[in-house]
Amino acid sequence: MFGVATLACGLAWSYESLMAARVAAGVFGVVLPTLSHSIVGETIPFERCGRAMGILMTSFPVASVAGVRIGLFVAAHLGWHASFFGISILCCCFGIGAALTMPVLSSHLGRRDQPSVWRGIARVLMDRNHQKAFAFSGLLMFAAFTVIPFITLYLQGNVGWRADQVPAIYLCGGIATLLTARAIGRLTDRAGKVRTFRIAVLVTLPLIATTLTVGLPMWRV
Repeated sequence: MFGVATLACGLAWSYESLMAARVAAGVFGVVLPTLSHSIVGETIPFERCGRAMGILMTSFPVASVAGVRIGLFVAAHLGWHASFFGISILCCCFGIGAALTMPVLSSHLGRRDQPSVWRGIARVLMDRNHQKAFAFSGLLMFAAFTVIPFITLYLQGNVGWRADQVPAIYLCGGIATLLTARAIGRLTDRAGKVRTFRIAVLVTLPLIATTLTVGLPMWRV
């Protein structure tokens, strides 16, 4: 459905139809990372889970570094519709690849002790430990997205960058994440999840520093 919604973006005939298709793509797309993480948790032994998650998390910097630029290149030469068509084709290819290679996780279906969907969701939400984890994860995401969506506006409006200079910071951030994601994943398996997380929190100071770069030259930003 994400692929279908993305295809609809390429077929959009007005701003309203494009917006509706993008909202639909977001609704279906937001489920994919959660499913990916769940599959890792179900299929990878706990002692190797960090390494596997590190590999999975490299997809974001690859998309930031390569995906955006490829999409802009395609849009510049073949029209903005072509990028959406290309993503739809990739979705189809990945779907076929997943069907041929990934394990079928259906052992939990049909069990007598299996609760209904809504009862299962209620059990998850009523667990005090889960509630703390959800609140903590929500605060982490909220904190990150009070900064990240505004980086472009901040650099142009406050720091004085030109529009053609802005991709440089995403290139550097993407490359840094690409190089560190797997290393952090391996570290979680060796040093423990909690200890590694505490270290990671301390080294996220560059995210805060990015908001304090008025007057600095481009290389320092």
